[in-house]
Amino acid sequence: MNQSQNNQPAVSRRQFIKTSSLAAGVVAATAPFVLTSHAAPDDPIRVGIIGCGGRGGGAGKNAEAAAPNVKVIGIADIFPDQVDKAKQNFPGVNPDYCFSGFDAYEKLLKVPEINYVILGTPPGFRPIHFAAAIAAGKHVFMEKPVATDVPGIKMIYQAGEQAAQKKLCVVAGTQRRHSANYIETIKRIHDGAIGDIIYTKAYWNQGAIWHRGDQGETEMEKQIRNW
Repeated sequence: MNQSQNNQPAVSRRQFIKTSSLAAGVVAATAPFVLTSHAAPDDPIRVGIIGCGGRGGGAGKNAEAAAPNVKVIGIADIFPDQVDKAKQNFPGVNPDYCFSGFDAYEKLLKVPEINYVILGTPPGFRPIHFAAAIAAGKHVFMEKPVATDVPGIKMIYQAGEQAAQKKLCVVAGTQRRHSANYIETIKRIHDGAIGDIIYTKAYWNQGAIWHRGDQGETEMEKQIRNW
Protein backbone atom coordinates (compact mmCIF):
# COMPACT_ATOMS: atom_id res chain seq x y z
CA MET A 1 0.00 0.00 0.00
CA ASN A 2 1.61 3.27 -1.05
CA GLN A 3 1.64 6.60 0.75
CA SER A 4 -0.77 8.26 -1.70
CA GLN A 5 -3.40 5.62 -0.94
CA ASN A 6 -3.08 6.18 2.78
CA ASN A 7 -3.53 9.93 2.32
CA GLN A 8 -6.75 9.69 0.32
CA PRO A 9 -9.45 11.76 2.04
CA ALA A 10 -12.38 9.93 3.59
CA VAL A 11 -15.75 10.83 2.11
CA SER A 12 -17.77 13.04 4.46
CA ARG A 13 -21.34 12.38 5.53
CA ARG A 14 -22.48 15.44 3.57
CA GLN A 15 -20.74 14.21 0.43
CA PHE A 16 -22.14 10.73 0.94
CA ILE A 17 -25.71 11.98 1.29
CA LYS A 18 -25.27 14.04 -1.86
CA THR A 19 -24.08 11.01 -3.79
CA SER A 20 -26.21 8.27 -2.30
CA SER A 21 -29.93 7.52 -2.23
CA LEU A 22 -32.26 4.63 -2.68
CA ALA A 23 -34.02 4.28 -6.01
CA ALA A 24 -36.68 6.96 -6.07
CA GLY A 25 -38.97 7.58 -9.01
CA VAL A 26 -38.01 4.38 -10.79
CA VAL A 27 -41.39 3.30 -12.09
CA ALA A 28 -40.58 -0.39 -12.30
CA ALA A 29 -38.57 -0.22 -9.08
CA THR A 30 -36.27 -2.87 -10.48
CA ALA A 31 -33.07 -1.43 -9.02
CA PRO A 32 -33.10 -1.61 -5.22
CA PHE A 33 -30.14 0.69 -4.87
CA VAL A 34 -28.96 3.57 -7.03
CA LEU A 35 -26.35 6.24 -6.47
CA THR A 36 -26.82 9.65 -8.05
CA SER A 37 -23.65 11.66 -8.24
CA HIS A 38 -23.33 15.28 -7.18
CA ALA A 39 -19.92 14.97 -5.53
CA ALA A 40 -16.74 16.26 -7.05
CA PRO A 41 -14.68 13.78 -9.08
CA ASP A 42 -11.96 13.88 -6.42
CA ASP A 43 -14.45 12.59 -3.82
CA PRO A 44 -14.70 8.95 -4.91
CA ILE A 45 -16.91 6.41 -3.19
CA ARG A 46 -14.84 3.25 -2.85
CA VAL A 47 -17.15 0.33 -2.19
CA GLY A 48 -16.61 -2.96 -0.42
CA ILE A 49 -19.23 -5.70 -0.76
CA ILE A 50 -19.82 -8.04 2.17
CA GLY A 51 -21.82 -10.96 0.84
CA CYS A 52 -21.25 -10.95 -2.91
CA GLY A 53 -23.92 -13.39 -4.05
CA GLY A 54 -26.94 -12.38 -6.11
CA ARG A 55 -28.18 -9.60 -3.84
CA GLY A 56 -24.87 -8.09 -2.85
CA GLY A 57 -23.48 -8.43 -6.35
CA GLY A 58 -26.57 -6.83 -7.85
CA ALA A 59 -26.40 -3.88 -5.47
CA GLY A 60 -22.74 -3.44 -6.33
CA LYS A 61 -23.54 -3.31 -10.04
CA ASN A 62 -26.31 -0.76 -9.40
CA ALA A 63 -23.84 1.38 -7.46
CA GLU A 64 -21.13 1.31 -10.12
CA ALA A 65 -23.59 2.05 -12.92
CA ALA A 66 -24.99 5.12 -11.18
CA ALA A 67 -21.94 7.38 -11.16
CA PRO A 68 -18.38 7.41 -12.52
CA ASN A 69 -16.89 8.15 -9.10
CA VAL A 70 -18.33 4.96 -7.55
CA LYS A 71 -16.08 1.90 -7.75
CA VAL A 72 -16.22 -1.52 -6.12
CA ILE A 73 -12.67 -2.21 -4.95
CA GLY A 74 -13.14 -4.99 -2.39
CA ILE A 75 -15.30 -8.08 -1.85
CA ALA A 76 -15.85 -10.49 1.03
CA ASP A 77 -17.87 -13.68 1.26
CA ILE A 78 -17.90 -16.84 3.31
CA PHE A 79 -17.49 -18.99 0.21
CA PRO A 80 -14.37 -18.81 -2.00
CA ASP A 81 -16.38 -19.71 -5.11
CA GLN A 82 -18.58 -16.65 -4.60
CA VAL A 83 -15.51 -14.47 -4.32
CA ASP A 84 -14.14 -15.93 -7.55
CA LYS A 85 -17.42 -15.16 -9.36
CA ALA A 86 -17.45 -11.63 -7.98
CA LYS A 87 -13.91 -11.03 -9.24
CA GLN A 88 -15.17 -11.72 -12.76
CA ASN A 89 -18.19 -9.44 -12.32
CA PHE A 90 -16.11 -6.62 -10.82
CA PRO A 91 -12.82 -6.57 -12.75
CA GLY A 92 -11.79 -3.35 -11.02
CA VAL A 93 -11.43 -4.93 -7.58
CA ASN A 94 -8.03 -5.05 -5.97
CA PRO A 95 -6.98 -8.72 -5.58
CA ASP A 96 -5.48 -7.82 -2.21
CA TYR A 97 -8.96 -6.75 -1.05
CA CYS A 98 -10.74 -10.04 -1.82
CA PHE A 99 -11.44 -12.20 1.22
CA SER A 100 -13.28 -15.44 2.00
CA GLY A 101 -14.25 -17.22 5.21
CA PHE A 102 -16.35 -16.32 8.23
CA ASP A 103 -13.89 -13.55 9.13
CA ALA A 104 -13.80 -12.12 5.60
CA TYR A 105 -15.92 -9.12 6.61
CA GLU A 106 -13.46 -8.19 9.34
CA LYS A 107 -10.57 -8.21 6.87
CA LEU A 108 -12.47 -6.07 4.36
CA LEU A 109 -13.45 -3.52 7.01
CA LYS A 110 -9.76 -3.00 7.81
CA VAL A 111 -9.08 -1.71 4.29
CA PRO A 112 -8.64 2.06 4.77
CA GLU A 113 -9.43 2.96 1.15
CA ILE A 114 -12.97 1.55 1.46
CA ASN A 115 -15.31 4.23 2.77
CA TYR A 116 -18.62 2.56 1.98
CA VAL A 117 -19.87 -1.02 2.36
CA ILE A 118 -22.80 -2.97 0.98
CA LEU A 119 -24.16 -5.66 3.31
CA GLY A 120 -25.72 -8.39 1.19
CA THR A 121 -25.27 -11.47 3.37
CA PRO A 122 -28.18 -13.55 4.71
CA PRO A 123 -30.03 -11.42 7.29
CA GLY A 124 -28.98 -13.51 10.28
CA PHE A 125 -25.48 -12.06 9.86
CA ARG A 126 -26.65 -8.48 9.33
CA PRO A 127 -26.53 -7.12 12.92
CA ILE A 128 -22.96 -8.36 13.48
CA HIS A 129 -21.75 -7.05 10.14
CA PHE A 130 -23.55 -3.71 10.56
CA ALA A 131 -22.13 -3.13 14.03
CA ALA A 132 -18.64 -3.98 12.78
CA ALA A 133 -18.97 -1.64 9.79
CA ILE A 134 -20.03 1.27 11.99
CA ALA A 135 -17.22 0.55 14.45
CA ALA A 136 -14.83 0.68 11.48
CA GLY A 137 -16.18 4.08 10.43
CA LYS A 138 -17.79 3.00 7.15
CA HIS A 139 -20.94 4.37 5.52
CA VAL A 140 -23.43 1.53 4.98
CA PHE A 141 -26.08 0.27 2.61
CA MET A 142 -27.68 -2.85 4.05
CA GLU A 143 -30.30 -5.05 2.52
CA LYS A 144 -33.57 -5.86 4.22
CA PRO A 145 -34.44 -7.49 6.53
CA VAL A 146 -31.87 -5.96 8.83
CA ALA A 147 -32.31 -8.64 11.51
CA THR A 148 -34.23 -11.83 12.24
CA ASP A 149 -34.69 -11.74 16.01
CA VAL A 150 -34.99 -9.37 18.98
CA PRO A 151 -31.31 -9.47 20.01
CA GLY A 152 -30.38 -8.64 16.41
CA ILE A 153 -32.78 -5.70 16.33
CA LYS A 154 -31.26 -4.36 19.55
CA MET A 155 -27.80 -4.57 17.97
CA ILE A 156 -29.10 -2.65 14.95
CA TYR A 157 -30.51 0.11 17.18
CA GLN A 158 -27.29 0.41 19.17
CA ALA A 159 -25.13 0.51 16.05
CA GLY A 160 -27.52 3.05 14.52
CA GLU A 161 -27.01 5.36 17.49
CA GLN A 162 -23.25 5.02 17.08
CA ALA A 163 -23.58 5.80 13.37
CA ALA A 164 -25.41 9.03 14.20
CA GLN A 165 -22.71 10.00 16.69
CA LYS A 166 -20.02 9.35 14.09
CA LYS A 167 -22.01 11.20 11.39
CA LEU A 168 -22.09 8.09 9.21
CA CYS A 169 -24.85 7.60 6.68
CA VAL A 170 -26.89 4.39 6.76
CA VAL A 171 -29.38 3.35 4.09
CA ALA A 172 -31.56 0.23 4.15
CA GLY A 173 -32.95 -1.49 1.07
CA THR A 174 -36.62 -0.78 1.76
CA GLN A 175 -37.09 0.48 -1.78
CA ARG A 176 -40.88 0.86 -1.62
CA ARG A 177 -40.53 3.57 1.00
CA HIS A 178 -38.36 5.54 -1.42
CA SER A 179 -40.33 4.92 -4.63
CA ALA A 180 -41.95 8.09 -5.99
CA ASN A 181 -45.24 6.44 -6.94
CA TYR A 182 -45.65 4.89 -3.48
CA ILE A 183 -44.79 8.16 -1.76
CA GLU A 184 -47.27 10.12 -3.88
CA THR A 185 -50.02 7.54 -3.32
CA ILE A 186 -49.61 7.67 0.45
CA LYS A 187 -49.59 11.47 0.36
CA ARG A 188 -52.88 11.55 -1.53
CA ILE A 189 -54.45 9.06 0.86
CA HIS A 190 -53.36 11.19 3.82
CA ASP A 191 -54.77 14.25 2.08
CA GLY A 192 -58.17 12.54 1.91
CA ALA A 193 -58.28 11.79 -1.81
CA ILE A 194 -60.32 8.61 -1.24
CA GLY A 195 -62.07 9.66 1.96
CA ASP A 196 -61.96 7.87 5.28
CA ILE A 197 -60.43 4.42 5.07
CA ILE A 198 -62.22 1.81 7.14
CA TYR A 199 -60.67 -1.38 5.74
CA THR A 200 -57.70 -2.32 3.59
CA LYS A 201 -56.11 -5.41 2.08
CA ALA A 202 -52.64 -5.59 0.61
CA TYR A 203 -51.22 -8.18 -1.76
CA TRP A 204 -47.82 -8.77 -3.28
CA ASN A 205 -47.01 -11.11 -6.15
CA GLN A 206 -43.65 -12.63 -5.37
CA GLY A 207 -41.49 -15.15 -7.18
CA ALA A 208 -41.04 -18.67 -5.89
CA ILE A 209 -38.70 -19.35 -2.98
CA TRP A 210 -35.48 -20.60 -4.49
CA HIS A 211 -33.51 -23.71 -3.72
CA ARG A 212 -30.33 -24.50 -5.57
CA GLY A 213 -30.46 -28.22 -4.97
CA ASP A 214 -28.51 -30.52 -2.70
CA GLN A 215 -24.84 -30.32 -3.62
CA GLY A 216 -23.58 -32.37 -0.71
CA GLU A 217 -23.00 -29.35 1.53
CA THR A 218 -23.17 -29.34 5.28
CA GLU A 219 -26.49 -28.29 6.76
CA MET A 220 -25.04 -24.89 7.68
CA GLU A 221 -23.70 -24.27 4.18
CA LYS A 222 -27.00 -25.34 2.63
CA GLN A 223 -28.92 -22.87 4.80
CA ILE A 224 -26.53 -20.02 4.04
CA ARG A 225 -26.65 -20.62 0.30
CA ASN A 226 -30.44 -21.00 0.26
CA TRP A 227 -31.52 -18.42 2.81
